[in-house]
Amino acid sequence: MGKYKLISKPFPALTTGDVKHGGTGLIEDARHVVSPLSVGNSHASTPLEFLFKKFAVHVMSFEIEGAEAPNWFGVSFRKGIQSFDSVNIFCHPSPGTAGMTDRDYPTRAGSWPRLFRYAQMMGAQFAIAGSDQVAIIPFFNNASYSSTGLFGANWKDIVLDILTEVRAEALQRTDPFPVVLKDVVLSDFSFGRGLMRNIRARAPGLSRYLREIWDFDGVGGAPPYGAGEVGAILYDQSTGGDPRIFHVPPTRWQQFHGKIASSVHSNIPDLLACHAATVSTVGRGG
Repeated sequence: MGKYKLISKPFPALTTGDVKHGGTGLIEDARHVVSPLSVGNSHASTPLEFLFKKFAVHVMSFEIEGAEAPNWFGVSFRKGIQSFDSVNIFCHPSPGTAGMTDRDYPTRAGSWPRLFRYAQMMGAQFAIAGSDQVAIIPFFNNASYSSTGLFGANWKDIVLDILTEVRAEALQRTDPFPVVLKDVVLSDFSFGRGLMRNIRARAPGLSRYLREIWDFDGVGGAPPYGAGEVGAILYDQSTGGDPRIFHVPPTRWQQFHGKIASSVHSNIPDLLACHAATVSTVGRGG
């Protein structure tokens, strides 16, 4: 058992505005994703193709008692998951940029419910890809976004407690032996690139487990290329030039938007995490 005992709490669905999600529970629905076969290699310039696929995903919300942030976590995993040793820690964009205030963080009021969408977003695409990765999203407030707050130094204890709860939920039983962590993926979107960099620097022992980095149109600093045994799956809106990145500029998204959109920034994690999960070496242990 880890140092922190997490408390599972329901989180309501968000059904109004431009951001919607189904809250917590078993969510069975369908959504668009980019067809993995259409992404091609890093030099690809052909139009992307899109699939509308059914998914079934468990979404959970956990809290840790105490005021130090992040004390709130979104978690998701596919229905029928077969292993519990691979996690994808998603680094969300800066909450202040989206109008989220630390005053509202303790009660998850204001704009904070919008942030919970990332749990369903990642888990649904893992389900479509048949991946056994467990998505974990530590929701950082503004004060902890740079320092990594409670999470950095205690990441493994928190992750192991989450995996214990995931296994109990997925199998509908509590097993006496501890969950063993095998693989970690760090993923980011937009300014989450900086958050990911800080987590890598402040999380003791993380390098032992880190297998891949996923960067969805990251902003701030150089792209986080893989090195040594750490792979990298990177996406940007560039038209080409770097063979280490999947280039998905707006010209490739015409089938989805019906025109050349001015930006596809938010579409990149929302529809391409399925591709990342499909080509990933993590979460395929069965």
